[in-house]
Amino acid sequence: MGTDPRRAPASFWTRIGLVQQNWTDHPKWRVKDQLGWIRSIQLTADDNVSTVEEVLECVPFIILSSLAAAPLGIAAACAARGMYSLMVTLLPIMALVATSGAFFPVVALPRWVQLIHLALPTYWSGHLTRWALVGDPSWEIGGAFRPKAALTVLVTWTVVGLRLLAPTLVRRSFRRESIGNLARMQSATRSQTGM
Repeated sequence: MGTDPRRAPASFWTRIGLVQQNWTDHPKWRVKDQLGWIRSIQLTADDNVSTVEEVLECVPFIILSSLAAAPLGIAAACAARGMYSLMVTLLPIMALVATSGAFFPVVALPRWVQLIHLALPTYWSGHLTRWALVGDPSWEIGGAFRPKAALTVLVTWTVVGLRLLAPTLVRRSFRRESIGNLARMQSATRSQTGM
């Protein structure tokens, strides 16, 4: 490739982007060389590269976040009666995730949206991850990290959601359903998805 990525002009980066899409078209470029260049670019582009140990420290946060968000998914599943209604019920969940601070700062959103996120596990999951890996609280509501509050909200969602909310929703959702009706819904869902 002939250019050091640390001193490369903008035209080099444009060329790299094109090459990544069609590397097989160029006979001189080997996959091994490309992967080496990509790795050197990633390591030199940002000095705050997370180590394997830092990422592994986040595994308990990932597990807790998954458990805390499970009641939201169970609520969406209980509200759905088919594939299309499931897609509609997942839209609010996708909106929550999109505005939770994973893609842009929550502080850029209106105050009422920030207040909603303070009660939900989607914001606090990202909060813990940013606390563990990034260390810059500029994206956080209030401008500071609060790991104890995050753990409290996530544990509360896990315990209350999985012990009280989820069983109640499942019982209420299926109390009037017969086995035959459930089989028809399952068949309809399979035909809608092409299974």
